[in-house]
Order: sequence, then structure tokens, then C-alpha cells
Amino acid sequence: MIKTRALFGEFLGTLILSVIGCSSVAFSVLFNVFDSIVPVALIWGIGVALAIYATKSY
Repeated sequence: MIKTRALFGEFLGTLILSVIGCSSVAFSVLFNVFDSIVPVALIWGIGVALAIYATKSY
């Protein structure tokens, strides 16, 4: 039997991480918002933290 709750949690965590992380790279490339790679790396870290926090109950 497929564990629907775990599958949904994995999907949600991956979605949050992908949206936040990839959007930071897109903003950096398209609009030259960030001067270095450090803010992009920090935003990826925030994305990881938010994904874990949002899906910890699954």
C-alpha cells in the first residue's frame, strides 16, 4: 500500500525547495539583483529550512 501522507510530504518539501531555490537563481541571472553567489546560497539554505519545517509532520 502506498503511503499517501509520506508521498504528499515529499512532494510538498521538494516543491518548496525547488520554487524558492530556483527563483533565487532566476532573479540573480535575469535581474542582476545579487552581486555574488553568497545571497543565492543563503536563500537556498532558507529554502531547505522552510521545506523541512513545513513537512516535519509528514
